[in-house]
Amino acid sequence: MNIKTEQKKSKEDKHSNLPPSVSDFLNVPSESGLKSKAITEAISSTEQELNGLKDKLLEERFYWIAAIMLLVNIFTFSHMKTWSSPLAILILEIIILICLGRTLGVDDIWTLTEKIIEKWNGGPIK
Repeated sequence: MNIKTEQKKSKEDKHSNLPPSVSDFLNVPSESGLKSKAITEAISSTEQELNGLKDKLLEERFYWIAAIMLLVNIFTFSHMKTWSSPLAILILEIIILICLGRTLGVDDIWTLTEKIIEKWNGGPIK
C-alpha cells in the first residue's frame, strides 16, 4: 500500500464512528461547495437545538427551586405563631425568585419585569 491509500483509509476510519448524518456531510465532494454549506447548516441547526435545550434546562431549574421554596414555606409557616413573619419572608422570597428568574432567563418573569420597569420609568406598557 502506498501512503495516499493509507491516509485515505485512516480518514474513512476516523469518520466511521460518527453518526450517519454527520458522516454523510463529511463525504460530500468539496469541489461542489456543498460540503461547506451542508456542514454549516448542520452546525447551525445543532447550535439552535442546543440553545433551546439550555433555555429549557434553566427554566426547569427555576421551577424546581420555586417548588422547593414552596414546600419549605408550607412546613415553616405552619409552625409560626404570627402572620407578620411569613409575610415578610414571602415578600423577600418573591424578590429573590424574580431576580433568579431574570438570571435564569425565564421568559414570563423577564416580560413581567420589563413591563414593570417600563411603567416605573414612565414609559407606556405595551
